Amino acid sequence: MLHHRRRLLLPTTAPPSPLNDDDLLQEILLRLPPEPSSLPRASAVCKRWHGLQPCGVPTDRFLPVREVGLRWEIINCCQGLALFRTVVRGVRKRKRKEFVVVDPISGDRRRVPFPAVDGKFLCATVVPAAGDRRLFCLVAVFADRGTFTSVFAVVYSSEAGVWGDCVSTLSLPWEVWVMGPSVLAGSAVHWFLDGYKVLMFDLEKQRLDFTDLPLAANYEEDFHHRCRCHIIPAGDNRLGLAVIVESSMQLWEREIGDGSDATWVMSRTVQLDFLPLESEGRKLIVGVAEENNSILIWTRVGLFMVHLKSMQFRKVFGEIAMDNYYPYSSF
Repeated sequence: MLHHRRRLLLPTTAPPSPLNDDDLLQEILLRLPPEPSSLPRASAVCKRWHGLQPCGVPTDRFLPVREVGLRWEIINCCQGLALFRTVVRGVRKRKRKEFVVVDPISGDRRRVPFPAVDGKFLCATVVPAAGDRRLFCLVAVFADRGTFTSVFAVVYSSEAGVWGDCVSTLSLPWEVWVMGPSVLAGSAVHWFLDGYKVLMFDLEKQRLDFTDLPLAANYEEDFHHRCRCHIIPAGDNRLGLAVIVESSMQLWEREIGDGSDATWVMSRTVQLDFLPLESEGRKLIVGVAEENNSILIWTRVGLFMVHLKSMQFRKVFGEIAMDNYYPYSSF
């Protein structure tokens, strides 16, 4: 007599849902566009995601490299990339200078040796290729060591892996001192200079140039007044300028005419009474979030991020005083 043994079917555990993976959730949040509607839309995906809070990029992803004797400083952030300048003291007190391009989202780091040029480093910026930030160009500007009135630019291509020759030289009637990080507007990179000037490098024409700021913006020679001015992108391939005057902020635009003709036009004046500021307190513009069309205003009561179109604001930090802040966004 044959007996058929019944196979006992044990219950199986369903694989965990990707929506319950905290590590995956963090990676998703890091890639959300920096818009107010991003978190509410993401929170509608499932019940577990309700009440999502903003997620910052882990600090260690920004560190350029870990090495004994390393000193580093951040130069700028642009469209998902962060640029650092590093100095390593080696044997016999020799220094090795490098740039490091970091993608904090992917964790990629690219070390770029300093160009072999005879000049004093002034400023630099990294600009990723459209649609693929694994490719980028790095623009570095140097000054003549003797006078600081002659500046020149060299460009590094990540695709070619080498620095090109000096592409542009500009002689100026005054010494060049860079006041802050670069701003990308249209196809040109801009730096705010001491003396109410703007140094520009056209990425398409590979050419350096400079322009003056509007006279109404430089009525004081006080250092802190200069910190109340900041160049900003103005959209439509225009350069903008934000100037804090007492309890208001002037917004200027540089409209390009035929040929090289250019004029500054004040687009509007905004009262800053919507911010919880001290009436006599100092107000300084210490950073620009290009991708989010926002600026950072430092006051004695805290650091505020202000959206230039809607004038909505939020407090970022308490009473922390720094010369420059470098807002980062992956979009």
